[in-house]
Amino acid sequence: MDGHPMQTARRWMPFALLLVLFIAAQVAVGIAGALAPKPRGHWTGHLINATIDAAMLTVVVAGAALAWRRLGQRLALLLAIVALAVVTVGLVVEVVGNLRVAHSIWRTPYGDEEVNRIGSQFNGYDSGHDLQSKGDLMVLAGGTAFAVVLGASKRVGEWVMIAGIVLSIIPPPFIIPACGVVFLLAWLLRPSSMRPKPQRGRSLREAT
Repeated sequence: MDGHPMQTARRWMPFALLLVLFIAAQVAVGIAGALAPKPRGHWTGHLINATIDAAMLTVVVAGAALAWRRLGQRLALLLAIVALAVVTVGLVVEVVGNLRVAHSIWRTPYGDEEVNRIGSQFNGYDSGHDLQSKGDLMVLAGGTAFAVVLGASKRVGEWVMIAGIVLSIIPPPFIIPACGVVFLLAWLLRPSSMRPKPQRGRSLREAT
């Protein structure tokens, strides 16, 4: 009987670790905002966004490593890895873009409206925003694809897949990126997700 609680704790450990990492990521974002030097302005938002992107990148990579064996087999696994790779690269692009914008107008007091009028005068301002937008699109596309792959391969149910897609869109990637991916990875890491479930119809996993 003494071993049963220990077994339960071990089964929940991956899920708990991912949850702790997600919470730590949000705390890191708050610390970054509080420690940002003055004067603050539009650049501060991009610095905070870069912190969010980097923190979520850590959560996604860690979650993928923890849930590796639950992503599927053969084609399903390959497609899930490709989707996660797109999300990961997108997060890196977001970090670079946000840091470039922040660096271009570092410690200036310009607000959103003012910097929109004069921002193009600063080297790296426009290119940084372009990179950020491309990263946002990659994270959105990769997160949506990841949800569809998991749903098609029956790794998650239809409603969980839909929730993953919605969370990939809301909140949008430029606010909190990859929420849908983290949600789906957390769902896979639940101990109950390891139990075999009856299959209905022909799935992507069966097709491989």
